[in-house]
Amino acid sequence: MVDQLGKEIITVPMYLRLWDSQGFPDRTLRNWLLFSETTDWQTVHNRLCGFAYSLLVVTLRELKIISEKQDIPELPRHDEESARKLCKEKPEDYVPLVIELQKRLASAFREHMTAGQSYYTSNSNREIFYHKFVENSGQVDHENMPEHGQYGCESWNLVEAGERLCRFIDEHKVLESHQGPRRPLVILALDEAHVLTDNLPEQRRDLFMVLRQYLRQLQMLPIFWLFISTAACFDKWPPRNLPDPSARVREPDNRPLDLISEISFDDIA
Repeated sequence: MVDQLGKEIITVPMYLRLWDSQGFPDRTLRNWLLFSETTDWQTVHNRLCGFAYSLLVVTLRELKIISEKQDIPELPRHDEESARKLCKEKPEDYVPLVIELQKRLASAFREHMTAGQSYYTSNSNREIFYHKFVENSGQVDHENMPEHGQYGCESWNLVEAGERLCRFIDEHKVLESHQGPRRPLVILALDEAHVLTDNLPEQRRDLFMVLRQYLRQLQMLPIFWLFISTAACFDKWPPRNLPDPSARVREPDNRPLDLISEISFDDIA
């Protein structure tokens, strides 16, 4: 279903499962993200901030390369005022053009990341994509970032990177308008994401908890993170004893949405 979504919405696939007979992981990403246990939480926070930031930056770079190689036509150029006026007065003319551009970018990116892929191995473009990601992550200079609370990852880095990615897809925010179709622009999909909740138990925190602190900074952008898991224990998260502000969802007045716990492929057939 996520793969089908990638035909219309730009979707970045990330597979974190250990390799076995059931499929393949994105090894470069997994090895970098699930680093060895450490008690240095500055390192943990920097690594996860770099993960979110670099993923946005490298995705934008790849989209630009794909757009040039496949000669995806650009939209007619308008300044922001005229684009908004056109969207308001003749939405039936301009909004479909933006949606069509998004679909063409999404389809081209999906083909780029999956062409020639087998059941056991990812394709070379996908491997190169995550090698670029790791290289970019190593270049993120956390020491020069302004302090943000206890740790040195400042929100403007993520927001700025996310904004640049969104504006490449929808330059004048016509798909974010309350009068428009309100479409998501980018989906970042982590498959077998439960591995992020099984780290550093002696610290009473996990990678997923820390990562969400940074993803929350992107809540005003049409960028969505999709966490997928086949682990039966994932619906027990977060444990009640974890000192996490989001544990308030366990309170009776803040009931969370139920997880989709089972999908039958027979129903699809």
